[in-house]
Amino acid sequence: MQYWESKSYDSTVTWHFAPAIRILAGILAAFLIACSVGVLVSAAISDDVVGGGIFALVLACLALLTWLAGVRPAASLTESDLITKNPFTIDSVALTDVLGCSPNYGGMVIYSSTGGVRRAWIFQSSSLSKLPGRTSRLAVSPVADMILNAAARARSERFGDRLFHLERSTGGVQLWRGKEIVPADHVRVSPEAMELWHEFNRSAFMFWSGRLRPLEPLANCLAADLGEPILADGALVAPRGAKQ
Repeated sequence: MQYWESKSYDSTVTWHFAPAIRILAGILAAFLIACSVGVLVSAAISDDVVGGGIFALVLACLALLTWLAGVRPAASLTESDLITKNPFTIDSVALTDVLGCSPNYGGMVIYSSTGGVRRAWIFQSSSLSKLPGRTSRLAVSPVADMILNAAARARSERFGDRLFHLERSTGGVQLWRGKEIVPADHVRVSPEAMELWHEFNRSAFMFWSGRLRPLEPLANCLAADLGEPILADGALVAPRGAKQ
């Protein structure tokens, strides 16, 4: 089930929780605030200011948490950055640094070349998302692919339109040249490289123990077969015997 909606403004795509969720969270937060005020009034009348004040404070905190969890979360994809707004934090990462996205029940995990791991709270997903064969059925997969494709295009603009680069997707590993995806059957590579490529594609999201599976082994094979350097995980892999 999809719990969010997307809106596009010029070159920016923004995601929020679905209106029904935000409205429900807003109503619940308002109800808790009203209860908090009612408790304060009742405590003042009954001369139990301390007990009533503590209870009112608890209700007010619950109202704040409800608003933070149900109304505030959002994510924005611009031409150069991915901005995530979580209940307690706002974070931004350059698209050229985005290496992978992993759907998770606690929000989509975003891996970057700087070594940081970020989480987009708004993209909630079942824990079944990590099982092979389930990825194509997830509502979050198209969002992850949109982010990863935007990151691939951003790297193309930064490093050149003729450079080969390996990019992750929710369905496997893709070979790009510039801003275009190169189908596996359109390149002549060794059986070793093709087998390694298929192995990556069979691995759910290319993750080992919550970490990104390095693309360097595959990049080494493809660079040797194609005779051209390949960008993988933010590093340029030169063909064997060539100067990097």
